[in-house]
Amino acid sequence: MKKILLIILAVLILGGVLFFLRGSEDRWICNNETGEWVEHGVPNAPMPPKPCGDKVTCENYDPETCPGACVVCPPCMACSSISCQTEEFCADMGIDRDWYENLK
Repeated sequence: MKKILLIILAVLILGGVLFFLRGSEDRWICNNETGEWVEHGVPNAPMPPKPCGDKVTCENYDPETCPGACVVCPPCMACSSISCQTEEFCADMGIDRDWYENLK
């Protein structure tokens, strides 16, 4: 009988420890397919400013909110508008990271 009570007590303690170690349910989770942050629960922190995952989707940001991993440049050589793009995209057009800051 003592052995059964000890086993039950051990299972309850292990379950309690796992419950507290599982982490917060309220956080931002990276969707690797889209490269976007997804709200899970009610996070107490703002959405992370950097794109997440393997796929960087800078195009989803306005020039004013363009994250540090991205660069503001025209979407094409003949375009007069500007947008948030990957650094490689802008570099291929010969536009460096400081271009937008110098434009201001």
